[in-house]
Amino acid sequence: MFTTKNIGFTLAEVLITLGIIGIVAAMTIPTVVNKYKKQVTVAHIKKFYTTMNQALRRSEADNGEYKFWPIGKDYGNEAYFNKYWAPYLKGFRICKTYKECNYNLPNPFTFLNGTKSNAQVVSLNARTTFMLPDSTVVINFITMGGSEEEVEEEDIAKSILYIDINGGKAPNIFGKDVFVFYRDNKGLIQPYGVNKSDNELKDSCSKNDEGITCSAKIIKDGWIIKDDYPW
Repeated sequence: MFTTKNIGFTLAEVLITLGIIGIVAAMTIPTVVNKYKKQVTVAHIKKFYTTMNQALRRSEADNGEYKFWPIGKDYGNEAYFNKYWAPYLKGFRICKTYKECNYNLPNPFTFLNGTKSNAQVVSLNARTTFMLPDSTVVINFITMGGSEEEVEEEDIAKSILYIDINGGKAPNIFGKDVFVFYRDNKGLIQPYGVNKSDNELKDSCSKNDEGITCSAKIIKDGWIIKDDYPW
């Protein structure tokens, strides 16, 4: 005669199994999340890079070559943006105050080495700040040749651009969610530091430096955040 018995797991076996699953999850989930965040960061930078260069090309078709455009401070901040940029960007929103771009402070940015940046989100007489549909904030220094941190680069013509890929959300750190670009005399929006060597970028895009060249490192690395990136 055959008999049947209840077949199942004991409480101890269940707890051991759950413990193993928890350990594996704790080891793998942070890696997966980190990889995803890197991919999102690169995607935002690439979208900005493409969107702004396309807008610049369309503006040049109507307004002539960029190298012949007037300097913002001579033309007038608002008038300059309204003529040369606004018609060629879709769905943007101008920020007249830092709160309109969802920041809690007027100068929320920190360099990669931990020092505080003096750059303000909004300065009505020195730049135009606007938010793109994907919440990327663009700070367009159209009335000065360099940034408030006195960034130096060959061929900087009329503008430095800061982008914050997630707006007012943390961490607001250069190289993490804040990146620097500039417009050169050839009419291209370039990552700041694009002319530096790989070794120079590795040194400057590091936790020992400000991190303002990190956009150039990502792009020169083939649009990838590599293992040597100060993430």
